[in-house]
Amino acid sequence: SSGINAEYGVNGGSPIVMQWDPFCDSTLAVGSDSAEVKLWKVEDGKAECERVIGHHAKVTFLLYHPGVRGILLTGDTSGHLIVTDTNTGETLATKEVEDCIALSWDINSGYTVYILLRNGDIK
Repeated sequence: SSGINAEYGVNGGSPIVMQWDPFCDSTLAVGSDSAEVKLWKVEDGKAECERVIGHHAKVTFLLYHPGVRGILLTGDTSGHLIVTDTNTGETLATKEVEDCIALSWDINSGYTVYILLRNGDIK
């Protein structure tokens, strides 16, 4: 079987963060320091890039929605957050947040996202 290595990076960038799609065990999202997220279809020891999500800076967050198939929240070091429908590639929402250190979906209220800021506040 193939391992996760630099080939999963984007535009020569190094992988920083990754997460398997909870609804599709062959789809892997990988964010890199080249400001992009690649969605990989990994089957039978082979990987094929299905989609690329562009960012403004190094990608540091990847978070699939736990209750809605194909919804991915990504964030970068510039504070740019993107919610993408990975099935269509459509950007559903964007937001700029300074000093974000953690993200979490609210599984009880649809598309609500909680954002932990460096000063301890939660938005």
